[in-house]
Amino acid sequence: MKLSLRRNAKHLLILNVMVQIRDATMMLEGSPSSHNKKRGRRQGSNKQVSPEILKRLKEALFLYANHKDSKASSILIDIIKEAPSFNQAYCYLALVPDGLGKPDSLCTEALKAAARIKGPKSHVWKLLYERAKEQGDMSLARKYASKAVKADPEDMSLKNEYVELCLSAGKYKEAAETYEKIFRRHPEIIEPLKLGTKYFLKSGKGERAGNMLEDHIKSHPSEVRPDILDLLADVLMQINAYDRALKYIHDVRHQIYKLGKELPSSLIIRQAICHVRFQEMEQAENVLRILPQEAVAEHPKLIIDLADELTNIENFHSALKYYLLAINDTLNNGYLFVKIARCYMSLENREQAITFYYKALNEVSDPIDARITLASLLLEDGKRDEAISVLSPPVNPDVETCKEKAWWKKRKIRMHLCQMYHSEGMLEEFANTAFELVLKWVGRRMVKGKRKRSDLSELQRYRRRRRPRDPQASELRGGRPKKLRKISATLKVTERIGQRFAIKAHNEDMCSESEEEAIKDEEYHRLFVDVCKALTSLQRYGKALEIVNLASILDAKMLPVEKKKELQSLGAKISCDTLDPKQWLDCVRHVIKQHPKCLNAWNCYYKVISRLENRASRDAAKFMHHLRSKRRDCVPPILIAGHHFTVTSRHQDAAREYLEAYKLMPHSPLINLCVGAALINLALGFRLKNRHECLAQGFAFLYNNIRICSNSQEALYNVARAYHHVGLVTLAASYYEKVLAMYEKEYSMPMPKLPNEDPNVAKELKPVSCDLRKEAAHNLHLIYKHSGAFDLARQVLKDHCTF
Repeated sequence: MKLSLRRNAKHLLILNVMVQIRDATMMLEGSPSSHNKKRGRRQGSNKQVSPEILKRLKEALFLYANHKDSKASSILIDIIKEAPSFNQAYCYLALVPDGLGKPDSLCTEALKAAARIKGPKSHVWKLLYERAKEQGDMSLARKYASKAVKADPEDMSLKNEYVELCLSAGKYKEAAETYEKIFRRHPEIIEPLKLGTKYFLKSGKGERAGNMLEDHIKSHPSEVRPDILDLLADVLMQINAYDRALKYIHDVRHQIYKLGKELPSSLIIRQAICHVRFQEMEQAENVLRILPQEAVAEHPKLIIDLADELTNIENFHSALKYYLLAINDTLNNGYLFVKIARCYMSLENREQAITFYYKALNEVSDPIDARITLASLLLEDGKRDEAISVLSPPVNPDVETCKEKAWWKKRKIRMHLCQMYHSEGMLEEFANTAFELVLKWVGRRMVKGKRKRSDLSELQRYRRRRRPRDPQASELRGGRPKKLRKISATLKVTERIGQRFAIKAHNEDMCSESEEEAIKDEEYHRLFVDVCKALTSLQRYGKALEIVNLASILDAKMLPVEKKKELQSLGAKISCDTLDPKQWLDCVRHVIKQHPKCLNAWNCYYKVISRLENRASRDAAKFMHHLRSKRRDCVPPILIAGHHFTVTSRHQDAAREYLEAYKLMPHSPLINLCVGAALINLALGFRLKNRHECLAQGFAFLYNNIRICSNSQEALYNVARAYHHVGLVTLAASYYEKVLAMYEKEYSMPMPKLPNEDPNVAKELKPVSCDLRKEAAHNLHLIYKHSGAFDLARQVLKDHCTF
């Protein structure tokens, strides 16, 4: 019971301390909520603290030293009430609550209150910085460290800590400015000058880095070290101020290095680079003549920069000379070998280019463009297997390489390998590589589509959102002076303009990124169709179906509608060849919905549904019924319904459907043939009363077919077969003889193309036999044999059915 009372008393004491700190802070800031607010001009304050307050402060410190924190805190709060500008009381009050068990809120509030008081307060900001660093809030710690550095510019350790915080947060400009301040106070230390230059360049403030170096050189011309002179020339060249760099080197030669002294070799090389930049080759050659031989080994990077400038002006012979001079056996020359190989390619020396590309890949494996170029060169020389091995993963890769993003897993490498397999007709390898590449691209794009909303879009949404009205704020708004209201309105307008420009810049960045992504996506769109065709050629219909199904669930932004339709048409075509067409039925239906009047699509659909099981056939019948109710003028579904009735021997229903189609297309030879066949089959039934009339109508449609087809061999054979079927053998024999007297050539018929297929692909020709003389001879021989004319039967077979 006593423990609980003590704990409650402790919490009450903490709350009391926080409230009293808040009241003292409000009184310090002149808050309008204070009761005893005085009117008129503010009286001057005495900075001297009374001896009585100092005495009470010593008493509080004595209590704090004896671990009597509650009594010490009450005395310190009384001191703050009486002397709110006495900042030492706040600092000591920040130490007292450590013993009360809840230091963070009380200490921070006390230190913030002390920081608002005029006077020296570097120790306050340092304490706040230490508190924020202990709590792990590095952003707040960086803010307090910045204020502490401004309050105490002489504290070098604090400045170094602030620089580390800025660098860890990526604030290179703030770090560079701090190094500049350190160098201004201690010009004898050169290291801050170098670091400040480095981070100014990194933050994009190269002009400021150059000005800092120039000021140092002008103020200490006789004490300047050669590395600082070289650093300034390097900075001027990095910011593309080559004219200033050339003038600066000229001034250094005449002012600092007087007669009898030579320039450092690094400045000589930089002078030559500047002359090459301005295409002043004679001056560059004159400068390079005085360059000592050992300078090449001392400054290989500058020699490579010189060769790069020569390459930019297409002086490949000179560039190759300096590239070869820059080769150093002690360093990794992989990227240098790539540049040498490109020079040889520009000079049309393919053998040397291939040699140096191989040397580069032996040194480093990262340059992807070099691998692709080498593979292209080998492929042009007819070395296909060697080109593929350059882009293929190694047999025994390193464990460390596999952990990272290895070069053989990069998109450009795999895409180029796919193109190589496809162009060389290696369908198996192409399908294996491209299938995995397509799946990864789809997964990456779908995840990217579900990514979190950006901060800028959140800002846009926040601007459009209406904030609830605060009645207290609206009452106080009218009490503010007119000048403050104008300043507030101006700040809001400025903030709005800044947000608008930020949104515009963000949208421009997004547009540039989207253009690059669109170029990449086009390659994947082509790859979608190519891999599906390759899988179809390899009869791997399961994976081809996976590609088609994957394309159907992607939106138009990820895969264009044209590519989707082409893949659906390809799936419909596969359905005609596969053993299990049920899984491809959706593709055919999709093509039918898109092109309901395409006969090739309907032929493909009929091939699929004619091989389906009963349950799938019922689903197909529902689809047909829905389509017929939606499009009553579409003939193919009516014909397919009639074919189904014919297969199930429901000839009356079949004749009804065929006659419905005949009303829509009376001049179609197929429809006339189907109507005639259905009426003849119906006439052969036993329950029909007017059989002869039905038979005559059937033959009328067959003769109409002969007229439409201009007495073709096929039309005559159909009439002969009908007469034979109903027993009118005399008429059948006469028409069979007409068929035997005609000759039809065999011809190659192109395979029908479905909609959305690529029209540029060569048509596949399929030989078709259209000569019906053998069938007619066989049927005529049966008639002769049945009537007892065996000699005529043998003669017909001998004349027309022997080879």
